[in-house]
Amino acid sequence: MKLRGGMIAGHPGADASCADKCSKTMLRGRILLVSHICLILGFLLASPFTTPLQAQWISAPAAIDPAELPDQPDIFGTIAIPIRARPTSSRWTKVVRASLEQPRLYELTAHAEGLPRSSQAAFVQKAVSEAINVQRSAYDCADDGYWAPAEQTLARGVGDCIDIAVAKMEALRLLGVPNKDLYLITGYANAGNAAKRESAALLVKIGGDFWLMPEGAHQLVKASMNQDEHWPFQPMVTYGVGRTWVHGRQIKIDQSGTATGPTQACCQPNASLSPMGG
Repeated sequence: MKLRGGMIAGHPGADASCADKCSKTMLRGRILLVSHICLILGFLLASPFTTPLQAQWISAPAAIDPAELPDQPDIFGTIAIPIRARPTSSRWTKVVRASLEQPRLYELTAHAEGLPRSSQAAFVQKAVSEAINVQRSAYDCADDGYWAPAEQTLARGVGDCIDIAVAKMEALRLLGVPNKDLYLITGYANAGNAAKRESAALLVKIGGDFWLMPEGAHQLVKASMNQDEHWPFQPMVTYGVGRTWVHGRQIKIDQSGTATGPTQACCQPNASLSPMGG
């Protein structure tokens, strides 16, 4: 008996028999590999590092109905310029469309059912501010990479600006506010003075108006487009379902052709964005 090309020679049909065995072995190996992958994924989804709520966020559908796309948020004297930005925009889209099976949310919003939309937003703003303390490890609010569901933040009673924005968003969704009317806005709070700080908050559209729902406050703030007003928030980037915008201001040109006023944010690829209004 001799080896020929990796096959056993000297017996009729030896090549075919070996090929058949090799094929079956490879098939069993593939099945075993797929089984191991399924076990690993199952472990990750069931592990303490990934709660059932987080698993729902991960598995939220990616397809977006055109009717679900939000309106352009021209707010606080700015013009919202659409851009393509990931992964934060994709993450917000998943979170804003995930399951709302969270007992503490039902308890929080029970007394707001049936109220007008504006009253529901005011109720949620006050209720969440009373239920959740603002967690600040630094003066600015920075994204720590973990977006907690409302159930977890309400249970802890403390959260950062994004946790609080998510809690308000989920409460309003539970009360029937459409996904397209809920935005995550990032920028500077206290924008009119030297103490401004980086922050993020929920923005909600009610009728034809936008309202800011800042953390640590009991009242809504109307996000007026009037450029002559003092703005309590300086928007930089806003995320909606399937869309992202940077905010800029129009350049005013005097009779001599000189540009005056704040610089408009540029939407060209790789362009730097200068802070607006100071």
